[in-house]
Amino acid sequence: MQYSESMRCIKFSGSKSILQRLLAIQAICRQTVQYQNYSSCADVLEMQTALLQTGFSSRVGDGVVLYPDADVPADNHYYFHESATALRLWIAVCAVREGQSSVIRSSDQLIRRPIEPLLKALRELGADITGEGGTLYINGKRLTGGTVSLPADISSQFYSSLILIAPTMQQPLHLKIPADLVSRAYLDLTMDLVLACGIRYTADSGSVSIDGNQQYQLDSPMFIEADWSSAAFFICLGTLLEDGLSCELNYSYSRQPDAAIVDILLSLGAKIDIHADHLEVHQSTLQGGMIDCGNNPDLVPILACLALFGSAPLCLNRISHLKYKESDRITGITAILDAIKADYTLAADALTVYPMHHIPPAAVLETQNDHRLMMAGALLCRFYPVLRLSETASVTKSFLEFWDILHAIDK
Repeated sequence: MQYSESMRCIKFSGSKSILQRLLAIQAICRQTVQYQNYSSCADVLEMQTALLQTGFSSRVGDGVVLYPDADVPADNHYYFHESATALRLWIAVCAVREGQSSVIRSSDQLIRRPIEPLLKALRELGADITGEGGTLYINGKRLTGGTVSLPADISSQFYSSLILIAPTMQQPLHLKIPADLVSRAYLDLTMDLVLACGIRYTADSGSVSIDGNQQYQLDSPMFIEADWSSAAFFICLGTLLEDGLSCELNYSYSRQPDAAIVDILLSLGAKIDIHADHLEVHQSTLQGGMIDCGNNPDLVPILACLALFGSAPLCLNRISHLKYKESDRITGITAILDAIKADYTLAADALTVYPMHHIPPAAVLETQNDHRLMMAGALLCRFYPVLRLSETASVTKSFLEFWDILHAIDK
């Protein structure tokens, strides 16, 4: 990631959502891939560490190259610290690694993140998984396939985990997709990736079917598009800066859910010039409105804080699943708003934030060690020096160079 002061242009590392899914695919097909525009954020490194423990090696040259070793360990032990995505995807990967046994342990933080619906579905498909709490024992085998359903209100990662391993199954996998599935756009991203990697499937609005006995084919080298979840912070910041910001992003082809930040801000009156390879974000006074956040839970904290600088109330709708994230983000956001004496109303599935017309009192903004809450709080600290964050390290989970870029802008 780079920042050019002369152009006020930010270049972003590769999408962690894409990389984590690709590393799961690579573990399944055991092919060599040279990744360009790789991200070394903590979430990706957790997935990479697991891959290396299962018989891969790495080298750094023109990008990051991950390649399979000749010897594949029969017994594997993994530990996941922070990344629920990595944990969920890797449980599914281990379930289909024939002849290999795995022990997966997770931190106290991850134990609080739901995985039971995924375990239940895997067992219905024939997986040999035992254990509970923070330790799982998995004997890899070829799963049967079949029809399964999952809850709609917790995480689309359960669906993505099954889709990624479906090509290895004996029979087709049929997944029912509820109309009200939260973060549906992340499931669509997974489907795009498996298609790009040579997997056939059929889908409609209510289901997806993937044939078994298929082989992944990964391109190499593979360029990873910029991370829109990281970029969203600086796009929002640019609407508040007198000179705006330029971000090196290709909006026209991205299927990352958080690329929606552009349309969201445009709908609120932001001035954003969209070019083939970058965005120019101009200082803007944002209007109010209602935003459906069902597909974009990571945008809720930053939008809630940005709304304080607007001209009218902003309602963020379909947010109930935020309580299942790294922290209870609903509680976390409202705690930040309370600390600065901001006005808001909270309903069962919506948060309405009102423009703030006062200087907030001195306060420590509690991040709950959640990277999205920390970045949202950093936006407020940028404009109100009386505020500070309870910690600043959690951002390395997703955005390793966050502070370097922010400090460079402020010089």
